[in-house]
Amino acid sequence: QFLAELMLALVEAELQEVRANGGVLAGPSKHAVYLGGQRQTHDRDTSLLSGTRPLLESQIRTRVLALSNVSTLSAHATGLVFRDDAVSAVRCVVDHDERVVDVDFVVDAMGRSSRLSDWVEHAGYQRPQLQRLRIDINYATAMFERPQDPSELPLACALARYTDGLACATAVEGNQWLVLLSAYGPDRPPASIEAFRKACAKLPPIYGQAVSGAVTREIQTYRQADSRRRDFTRLERFPARLVSVGDAAASFNPVHAQGVSSAALHASCLSDYLVAAPPLARAATEFFELQAVVTDAAWTLSAGDDAARLDSLQGNDVPEDVAQRRWALEQVLQATLVDQSVAKAFTAVTYMLAHPSTLADPTLLERAVAINERQSANPER
Repeated sequence: QFLAELMLALVEAELQEVRANGGVLAGPSKHAVYLGGQRQTHDRDTSLLSGTRPLLESQIRTRVLALSNVSTLSAHATGLVFRDDAVSAVRCVVDHDERVVDVDFVVDAMGRSSRLSDWVEHAGYQRPQLQRLRIDINYATAMFERPQDPSELPLACALARYTDGLACATAVEGNQWLVLLSAYGPDRPPASIEAFRKACAKLPPIYGQAVSGAVTREIQTYRQADSRRRDFTRLERFPARLVSVGDAAASFNPVHAQGVSSAALHASCLSDYLVAAPPLARAATEFFELQAVVTDAAWTLSAGDDAARLDSLQGNDVPEDVAQRRWALEQVLQATLVDQSVAKAFTAVTYMLAHPSTLADPTLLERAVAINERQSANPER
């Protein structure tokens, strides 16, 4: 009980600090998800704390650097040194000078373009198998002045899924709105503020409100060709004292917002692994197995949705079991528009608070199908 109360106190302190720096706390009634123009029934128990990525990262960095046993070295990593089948040092460049830094354990967090696979293969170890799924996502973000206090807003966060992409409007620090529009394949989101505002005018009213203020940051665009995951669970020869986390292990379609959540869960897996005092003289197999549970869950949500879209566009034959899973997910998703318990279950999975397998629960699926059949028969209800 004491530990639980201590954790709650720490979370509350962190929450208040983020809010003091401009983060916006949106209660259950202040955030919405739209599917095909219809608003999903909101989860009465879930609040969202929103802010920009720099706010989140600076908050985490400040906390980490305040730890007495943490120090930093700004450098460009160029390779690893191995001894007795384990990592023993990191090669790096600091101010044009090459250095070799002795290490006890290495965590690769170099992102989706990590060169770790090249380094281990060059040293004679097995290269993790890389899986890719084409997504061809394009998105644009811009920021606008927000004169209203969050408490005065009808919504502080809105997510709209539509046929050709996704849109998001979020109240963030600095009295601003952060607005995102996305598109797939050859389509591109608007590149001018005028076109951006016209596109938002076709979405639920909160989007038009969000882009009505003065521009505080011009449109920035991004394209990602594919989702990637590296399989560390089937390696027969891999160095000890070496792991990969975050996008270096698996990177997903960013519009599904699984990246930061999965990275945080990777960190939790690493904590569990190290606290258990594992045998560091051999590869971190136990960690990779824990991490795979997280990666599989995020891949099911993000890559599964992208694979379904590609199969639909290309007219691919879909295996019966895959088609059945997709049908079940569509039933659940459709039922979230009118049923709070289904919406709550789906929200928990979306935020990676529950495993996607929970959506396959027969009781939940039966409820969703029954709800959808009733809605189809009585659309006005």
